[in-house]
Amino acid sequence: MIWKRFLASGIAGCLLCSAVLMPVYAVSPNAAILSEHFADPSDYGEQVYTEKPLVPIYGAVDEEAESNESTEADTEGEGSGETEPKPLPENEAMWNDTVRIMIDPGHAGYYNPSPVYGSYYESIMNWKLSNYLKTELEALGAEADITKTSLEDDPDLIPRGQMSDGYDFFISMHSNAASYSSIDAPLALCYQDVAWTDIDDISRDIGIKMAQLVADIMETSQDGEIYQKLSAEDRDENGVWDDEWYGVLCGARSVGTPGILLEHSYHTNYRATVWLSNDSNLQRMAKEEAAFIFEYFTNLKAEYRAAATTTEAVTTTTVPETSETTTTTTVTTVRIDPIAREDWTPGDVDGDGFVTLSDALFALVYYAELSAGVDAKFIQQTEDEIAEQLVFSAADIVADAQINLDDASEILNIYANHAAGIESEDAQSE
Repeated sequence: MIWKRFLASGIAGCLLCSAVLMPVYAVSPNAAILSEHFADPSDYGEQVYTEKPLVPIYGAVDEEAESNESTEADTEGEGSGETEPKPLPENEAMWNDTVRIMIDPGHAGYYNPSPVYGSYYESIMNWKLSNYLKTELEALGAEADITKTSLEDDPDLIPRGQMSDGYDFFISMHSNAASYSSIDAPLALCYQDVAWTDIDDISRDIGIKMAQLVADIMETSQDGEIYQKLSAEDRDENGVWDDEWYGVLCGARSVGTPGILLEHSYHTNYRATVWLSNDSNLQRMAKEEAAFIFEYFTNLKAEYRAAATTTEAVTTTTVPETSETTTTTTVTTVRIDPIAREDWTPGDVDGDGFVTLSDALFALVYYAELSAGVDAKFIQQTEDEIAEQLVFSAADIVADAQINLDDASEILNIYANHAAGIESEDAQSE
């Protein structure tokens, strides 16, 4: 009987420790291990691929090549990681003037009811907020599309992400759930760290900024966070274990589009759920998110297009040598100067009659040269002080006798307002 008492005491002690430590463990970094085993894998864009065949995302699988790779893996040892990763497709959208955003309303129908506020369904909030965001982005001059045609429409997850092919950004809209009602931190699920592309850097950068933006708007008690989750499988079957757990992110990354899955706080938190149930709040959220996304990618495009200020001029010289002719090609980089106009328009730095991204780019390059201690000039091909002053005046849109980030930002605002059909305050006063 004594040994039974000892056994009972030991079991009771283990249960007591579990009861004490479980709340602490649930909010610790190791909580991901729990969620991987106990969370519903269909929630929040997740798919578990251990129970069914992998879905190829780079086209049909070459069975012969697959067989050869498995033989080599057996020879070299499991997890050798020697296979070169397949490069992601180049995101050509960055070179277009128009900001293009693909919005994914998470889930479908009446899905994920709140346990603390009976009228709330995550899927309905996702659908409303996505449509509000689309409207606000289009008002700013962006092209915005949605992965679904209705609340009930429920495309597969990887194809949802792949719909962002040719877009600047993919964002999947959600609200989160937790075992503890006090948790309310907005969360952005981002790409894994990969070395052969920069879309993962963009994903994490915009992810933490948008998560904190949501925290500020909703006034949550906890700051915004970012989170990455590695797939349990080599989903693109390239021999490198670096794939996304979340189906929509896996699809978006496969077509070379930066993306995040944004959890707008928790529908297990009463205050957050009531906030998300208010349409006026969702419209405000959409307006502020749209403004941030549009400005972020407008500026990012300007950085990508910095190389557009130069062009390559090819000069061919023929040199006769006895009976043979040798052709020598010289490649020279020539900077395209702005055109000075006496009737200059504020913000029209290049003098083409329109205020566009290239005008903001000229201001940014000038400011960068000035900051680097270089003799900054708009017109470099000739020494024309009058023309230089005319272009400077067009760029100095805030009229403080200097060119800085404020000028570039204001030029971008003019461009955005013009694209959205909004007149400037000066034009309205006239």
